[in-house]
Amino acid sequence: KKTPEKLIQMVIAIVLFVRQLTDASRFLVAAFAVVFASWPLAGMGGALGGGAAVALGWMLGAQLDERLPLRGIRIALAIILFVLAAITGLSARGIIG
Repeated sequence: KKTPEKLIQMVIAIVLFVRQLTDASRFLVAAFAVVFASWPLAGMGGALGGGAAVALGWMLGAQLDERLPLRGIRIALAIILFVLAAITGLSARGIIG
């Protein structure tokens, strides 16, 4: 017997599954696998990192905003990714090592 709650849970599960298929972090894991020629380690690292992120969000829930400086983390990650993207682009062009 399908109740409205079960239907909502199924819809949420489908949306989350589709989101995971198109997530940018999956492309990043694939890029690491190609660059470092070690797809098993890249896959395990991506799975562990994704699982840790989901577990942290699940355990902390609404307290996440109160316990972690999310804005600072986002800014730091943006700077790190920008620097890595610049290094990757310059390396691809042969400008740096």
